[in-house]
Amino acid sequence: MPPQFLFHYTSIESLVYILKNKSIRFNSLGQVDDLNEGKSEDYKSFGNYFFVSCWTDLEEESIPFWNMYTDKMKGVRIKLPSDLFNSHSIICGEEYRVQLSVNHSIVPQSNTFGSKYWVLPTHNNYLRKVEYTDEVSKLKPTLKVVQGDRFNISFNKLGIYKSNHWAFQSEWRFIMKIFPVATPLNDIPVGSDLLQESILAIERGDPIPFTYFDVEVNEAQLSKMEIVIGPKTSQ
Repeated sequence: MPPQFLFHYTSIESLVYILKNKSIRFNSLGQVDDLNEGKSEDYKSFGNYFFVSCWTDLEEESIPFWNMYTDKMKGVRIKLPSDLFNSHSIICGEEYRVQLSVNHSIVPQSNTFGSKYWVLPTHNNYLRKVEYTDEVSKLKPTLKVVQGDRFNISFNKLGIYKSNHWAFQSEWRFIMKIFPVATPLNDIPVGSDLLQESILAIERGDPIPFTYFDVEVNEAQLSKMEIVIGPKTSQ
């Protein structure tokens, strides 16, 4: 079960952005501090389609965090409720090329589709505690599962494991998946499987046109923010 509050070390400029835009930035796994993340045994760049916002549950201030994630300890540590984002009902039907259903996501339906990408509904499992391990099969997993003449990808094997060297971080992550669209959406026939179409695009290494994605936060939760100033921040 997630803790009630989480903590995030960042620059003062990023704090200004969060307060001004009322949103949190998710970066692709290809941009995080552990250069081995986002890699798998069968896909070199699958992490480019996983976007994360990284936090910790450690209440006591951390000197390593101040050094790693702020400019020479001239930044801030923000504290926010872990139930940070709005929940939107996503009606999945013809636009998703699937049978009609209702899912939930931290991204509203209006922001789900772009010209070359789509955001998978996050459901209720978008906040995960990072597990620390030295098992190679977890740090660099095999993602493809072949089933007859079709195949699927085990999406939940990425973004949740890190080497034991990083265990001091006690990290929690908000995770979302943004997949490429192989062809213009209107050219994909109704009855096609959009997810399968995207997996084929990932197989080819099709890019998405950005390395970060901003998600609006719940304003009532944002108002509960507590800020600690970095130890070397000037007046």
